Amino acid sequence: MCSIVFDAEVVSPPSHLNVAFFEDVLETALRTTRVQMLTIHIRMGSSTGENYCSQIYRANVSFKRPDHPEQHMAFIVKSVPHLNSVEFIEDLEVYLKEKITYHEVLPRLELMMQCKRRFGPNKMCSIVFDAEVVSPPSHLNVAFFEDVLETALRTTRVQMLTIHIRMGSSTGENYCSQIYRANVSFKRPDHPEQHMAFIVKSVPHLNSVEFIEDLEVYLKEKITYHEVLPRLELMMQCKRRFGPKLFQCIKRPESTLVFEDLSQMDFVMASREIGLDEEHCLLVMERLAEFHATSMVLAVLDPHIFDAYADGMLSPRGLAKDDGMLMRFFSGNGKELHNLVSSWPGFERIAEKIEKYLQNQRCNLVRSQAPQDNEVKVLNHGDLWVNNMLFKYDTAHRPQDLILIDFQLSVWGSPGIDLNYFFYTSLTLDVLRHRRPQLLRCYHARLAKTLLNLDLGVPVPSYEQIQNEVHRREAYGFFASYGIFPTVSQDKAQTADNNLENFKDEDFAKHKVRQMFESRRLAETLRYSLPHFERAGVLD
Repeated sequence: MCSIVFDAEVVSPPSHLNVAFFEDVLETALRTTRVQMLTIHIRMGSSTGENYCSQIYRANVSFKRPDHPEQHMAFIVKSVPHLNSVEFIEDLEVYLKEKITYHEVLPRLELMMQCKRRFGPNKMCSIVFDAEVVSPPSHLNVAFFEDVLETALRTTRVQMLTIHIRMGSSTGENYCSQIYRANVSFKRPDHPEQHMAFIVKSVPHLNSVEFIEDLEVYLKEKITYHEVLPRLELMMQCKRRFGPKLFQCIKRPESTLVFEDLSQMDFVMASREIGLDEEHCLLVMERLAEFHATSMVLAVLDPHIFDAYADGMLSPRGLAKDDGMLMRFFSGNGKELHNLVSSWPGFERIAEKIEKYLQNQRCNLVRSQAPQDNEVKVLNHGDLWVNNMLFKYDTAHRPQDLILIDFQLSVWGSPGIDLNYFFYTSLTLDVLRHRRPQLLRCYHARLAKTLLNLDLGVPVPSYEQIQNEVHRREAYGFFASYGIFPTVSQDKAQTADNNLENFKDEDFAKHKVRQMFESRRLAETLRYSLPHFERAGVLD
């Protein structure tokens, strides 16, 4: 319970300045949801008559974090009421202008100064949902998309005409979220009718996906798209796009993020069922190396920027509960792996080692991601598999460009995390078996080139260091091979009812896991990868 107190001088305080409002503010400021607010004290922030168009308040918040004493943080709140007497505020788009300045412009200007300088502290519109959109979220309304469109266009001088919303991904392709595609038609002064497309990612609050809050995935994506990616792209002199633009993010009534629709720029997904050939993989290695290299530099320029990225997919908090969604899912997959391998002649010793591994599965999973001494550290994407990459092709259908999506499980740590996860979830078996050294050479060459071009004194890891990082994280590859790859290789016809809410049902989960492990591609890949993991000592 948190108390909120307004000074007597605060006459008619805005109703939205409540505990929930400041909770979101504090989480964003601290880059963590692990915080308990205690008190909020609000007083006027300027003398009467000093601000003509706005009300300025000072908010002092006391709070506690795990293993910390009580702390305090102060904020300035600027509120501009909607009054007919100040209609010029809307005419001059002052709210939108400040929003863009603080979110987009100032962080980039400050990065140019290498963080040594600080520059600063609708009309009638119809909305139509396709029949396939069952129970659309009520907050996806005209007012919501008006704000999205104004941010995307950087102007409030726009009249929305129609909004058409349909599902954005096939049923069963997204476990934790609902993806929608929104097409908006609009008019601007002296322009013909125009259209803009958006991707809306909405994460309902469900008990079955409690790990989403445990791992702070909404906050992590918010920080990634608002703070991290723009800086990384600026380091590449805006010649690289690491992710889509984020136009809107709200935490309530449910976590929702709105992105540009990259399909409008001809970016598409490759086939997860087939896997990526060598040409695709080499492009992934180049882009991943650039992403990792720029993150290494950003960590030097802004040492606390990655404080929010301590938890990844296999963090102790995400796996803490035996009956938690992640632990139950990985445990079920582990048991089915043991059942499958036990039926293969010649794999008796490996089956026995898998059985011992599963007796201490949680510790083995946590250890595979846990920080190690003297390791190279980068920002890992954290969920680097086929469906989280969008490719652009030339007329001969050869991949020319790549953009990453879904940064909700990103983690600061060894590049071996991303590399092993990618190798054991996304490659064709032929590439995995024969071309891994070439992929690592490509990755290292681009990593070194990027760090040298940035010329900010960040040491360039040797090729042997990168090899060692991958070897030390082979256990992460083993986890990916049985915890993630069975889902990746599953036939699309079997995935229509795949979602985490359904996986709460024990019988459903067992049936689905058995179905996944019947995949021929999975069996062929495991027959190659398991002896490799045994030789690497992962199963000992």
